[in-house]
Amino acid sequence: SGGLGSATVAYYLTRYGQGHPLKAFTSTFQGYNEDDAHAADSVCKSLSLSHESSRITPEIFLRQLPKIVWYLDEPIADPNIMATWELAHLSSGYSKSVFSGMGSDELLALHSRYTMAERNSAYVSRLMLLPRPVIQKILVPLLRFFYPDAAYNILRTLRTNPWQFEYLRHNALFNENLLQQAAPKLVHAFDPDTFLHKFHNISRIHSNVSSFLYFDVKTRLPDNFMLQYERLTRAFNLDWQTPFLDRKLVEFSAELPEPESLLEGETASYLKPLILDVFSPEFIQRPKKTRRHFLAGWMQQPEVKEVFKLLMRGTLVETGLISESWLQTQLQDPNEMEASFSQLFSILVLEVWFRLFLNRSPGTRPPELNLKEVLLQR
Repeated sequence: SGGLGSATVAYYLTRYGQGHPLKAFTSTFQGYNEDDAHAADSVCKSLSLSHESSRITPEIFLRQLPKIVWYLDEPIADPNIMATWELAHLSSGYSKSVFSGMGSDELLALHSRYTMAERNSAYVSRLMLLPRPVIQKILVPLLRFFYPDAAYNILRTLRTNPWQFEYLRHNALFNENLLQQAAPKLVHAFDPDTFLHKFHNISRIHSNVSSFLYFDVKTRLPDNFMLQYERLTRAFNLDWQTPFLDRKLVEFSAELPEPESLLEGETASYLKPLILDVFSPEFIQRPKKTRRHFLAGWMQQPEVKEVFKLLMRGTLVETGLISESWLQTQLQDPNEMEASFSQLFSILVLEVWFRLFLNRSPGTRPPELNLKEVLLQR
């Protein structure tokens, strides 16, 4: 992938592979993350690995998404499901066993979402950072007199770590205000504060970095990344291995001390020393950053724009799960379409899932229809 996790796996496979021929596979998106392809290529050259890559185009997206959703069996709102599908397709023609660096980000803090750079970009009310006695004995009594609703909200979230709460909100597709606009019928179905308290052990974790990692290990890793890899590799009869999720390694990483905060250059601090002499310093220090508005530029493609506009006559709008007026606003303005691509993509995947699994019997074979044909079905 151009990241340290998969590069480390590739290195140890070549080192302990007992001479078996190995091949590496990379999938990127047209117009995006092509720097990842260059980084992956440099890794393969340094390890003398045969390397095959593919580029996902809007045409592939329009053709393959219904089939991907059918194999996933769940509406996963992650555009990377297309890359996972392409990787499985590429490698299935070469081998029945594949390896990935899955889990390295969440176990060893390889991603910038755990760093101060992203943490500082999040909004945390300065009031919530005051000492708890000050909030309880001074702030809440004052607010109760002038702004009782604000006083109630502060008391409600007083026992929640504000940074953990904001990490959850910062990484959500829909915050409370956006959900109120896009899906008012669903706004009371999910409360970030209540959801956070379902993770009982998180209050015992004093390092914010560790609490972010813990939260991702419990949610993002199994419910998104692992699920899509397991189901899409199985679609091609592949045996998927992920060494970072070995039980002993997971237990070992859980015992490693984590700082209260991380700078961007401090990510992967436990992994980098193992490969310092293997890869270039530029590659090792290459940050793995969150991509805002990923694939948003695809909205400029007429064919892509057309399928998103078909959501206006979809099941989610007809049933009132998605607000027709909100969706119309997003789809009429090109700037809004790009700015809300992540949300629109999630609605698109959910619409396809409804049509494949709820509107009719899913059948025993994946659909042979493209995305437009699925959305035009009544």
